[in-house]
Amino acid sequence: MMRRAVPIQLKNHQDWFTCLKLPGEIYAIREEKHWQNVTSFLICGSHRAILFDTGLGIRDIKKVAEELYDGQITVINSHCHFDHIGNNWRFDKVVVFDDEHAMHTAAAGVPCQMIADQAAEEAFSGGYPEGFSPKDLFCRPYSVSAAQDGDFFNLGDRRLEYIHTPGHSSDCIMLYDRSMGILLAGDMIYHGALYAMFDDTLYGRSDLGQYIDSIQKVAGMCPEIRAIYASHNDCIVEPAMLQKMADDMSGIRQGKAEGITVEREQYGFKKGQLKQYIFDGYSVVCRR
Repeated sequence: MMRRAVPIQLKNHQDWFTCLKLPGEIYAIREEKHWQNVTSFLICGSHRAILFDTGLGIRDIKKVAEELYDGQITVINSHCHFDHIGNNWRFDKVVVFDDEHAMHTAAAGVPCQMIADQAAEEAFSGGYPEGFSPKDLFCRPYSVSAAQDGDFFNLGDRRLEYIHTPGHSSDCIMLYDRSMGILLAGDMIYHGALYAMFDDTLYGRSDLGQYIDSIQKVAGMCPEIRAIYASHNDCIVEPAMLQKMADDMSGIRQGKAEGITVEREQYGFKKGQLKQYIFDGYSVVCRR
């Protein structure tokens, strides 16, 4: 049985980040004071560590990672949405999936005007952090190296499988430590609303069919999962959720699941343009 998560008191930027040490020598670096409630993960090995995403960029996550791990740190992005790449520029190079939208985002960055709604004061619990203003929320360009589905990353005493899982965006990936049965799911699996409706310059293109394929692919290739770590909301997800999602999404594909019309504006979509499938513990939002 895997041990419980243990809270860690940080020395750097404790006004913004909280940290949990998770089973499997993994640190969850959390940004709970913004409504995205995003988590980046530091996976530690004997020779190097992997930092899975770099967060919003409101505070310096590199200092936090270096506080937690004394050695080489390689950044791998789960995908290129703004809330996962904010500190990418602080690192020499970032590993991304070999994808046109991911490469464009790395070269162009994300200007503050494109994510102005995410910098509104109501997006922050307790108001803005000290010294922050809305113009500070943007993503600078960063250097990348490309990875492919099926690549492996050797950390010394462990290795991570790199699994391409398009659906939420075309460049989404998961990391799997087969020896420990740990799946780092990025934005593809978590408790809450899962988004499969994007089609724009900022978020790239989502695809519900690809989302379903990706979940079923991972369920088939990772049958002995002992832990799932998610990048939003609760960072620890019960392992059974993967197969549950595979079964639920089969119902969507077969027309057995009924979606409801979203009667509000959301992420630039007008009232009535989106459909939501509601399941136990999560939902899937897609274009009508």
